[in-house]
Amino acid sequence: MLRIFIVIGLTLTAVYGAETRVDNGLKPESSPMTLVFEEDLRISPESGESHHIWTGASVTVDANRSGHIFVTDPGGSRILLFDAEGALIKEIGGKGEGPGEFQILSSFKILDDQTGIAFDNMQVSVTFTKFDKGGAYVDRTTRSSFGMIIQSAIFSSDAEHLGSFYMIPNADGTTIKAYTGFLSRDFKPGTVITENTLNRFNMNELANPSWWAGYLAQWFEMIATGIGVMACGPNGEMFTASSNKYEITRWDRDMNKTLVVSRKYKPVIRTEAETMALIDPIREEMLSILPPSLQQYATEAVVRRGVEKAELPPAKPPIFAIIPMEEGGFLAIHNYDSISGESIADIFSKQGRYLGQAKLPPISVNFFGSLFGNNTKMVFKNGYAYTIEDREDEAHMVRYKHQMVPAKGSDG
Repeated sequence: MLRIFIVIGLTLTAVYGAETRVDNGLKPESSPMTLVFEEDLRISPESGESHHIWTGASVTVDANRSGHIFVTDPGGSRILLFDAEGALIKEIGGKGEGPGEFQILSSFKILDDQTGIAFDNMQVSVTFTKFDKGGAYVDRTTRSSFGMIIQSAIFSSDAEHLGSFYMIPNADGTTIKAYTGFLSRDFKPGTVITENTLNRFNMNELANPSWWAGYLAQWFEMIATGIGVMACGPNGEMFTASSNKYEITRWDRDMNKTLVVSRKYKPVIRTEAETMALIDPIREEMLSILPPSLQQYATEAVVRRGVEKAELPPAKPPIFAIIPMEEGGFLAIHNYDSISGESIADIFSKQGRYLGQAKLPPISVNFFGSLFGNNTKMVFKNGYAYTIEDREDEAHMVRYKHQMVPAKGSDG
């Protein structure tokens, strides 16, 4: 039952029991704010040391309360642990099947208790590996299932919930249901953000470029027309959205809905040059997730034909990613330029009020990110913003100081 209805400037706020809805206008209701970033620390490959060289499209970063920095290096099947000054402490993991080793390392998260958990993705078989506060191996759980194929893992801060893209084969044998949403710790579906029907992979068509183009096109269309966007905050909160609708939902630790935020916006048109600029990063992301036996088929020509066949809509999705902030607010990446790498984020307060926009450092928004667990490579912790920047095929870890300040000019 509706209990409170308040109109303030351009923002409508409604409270339904424990859930609050905030409908923001095109502009902030007060003077717009922005975020400014100042580089504080950079760890880069310039030293030539192997522990500074990370490969793959899914390199990410996290940090613990001591300021120690964890860089996930999928290409090296390892996690690099650095101290707060950027000196290497240890390498965690490595390629293999032994305790604490990885086959296809996909994501890593520092939890509330400062332990770590990693997700190793072997398609129908996935492994969750637990590490202690110092990065030492504790134990692991492996799950194998053809009934639910888990493709990604975005861990809540207590690891009780799992934001995931997962697939369930249909009984017809030719199609699958593809979902984005949160699973419980025992892999039971909770909230579902999006649901799509896709053709199943056909091993008999591996050498057929036309089949590959059509197969990829359906995935590109699914992503371009609306895919689930998920994020987990440092205070136990979780966020969900569908990329084609400017509406963000916040959930508490028990998966109770607490806030729904929307915002009016002007559609941003994608240029032909921006579409073509997606081809190389899409291919790199594909290579990072495909088994080695299939990588030879993901050629630039095949990806290009898939993008062209998909006939992507002219307008970009209104939400590319959600980035939680420490004080309870969050950023919603509203525009990403695939040519310049520039991202424009909308800033929201803890209460869901639109505060303004900010140009972010080059954080590499991933086309497949919402499917494979890493929409962006930025995390706010310890009063800093940590991110992975891609510079000429090199991955740099950069730590930024940041500050909210009045913006110059106006929002659009």
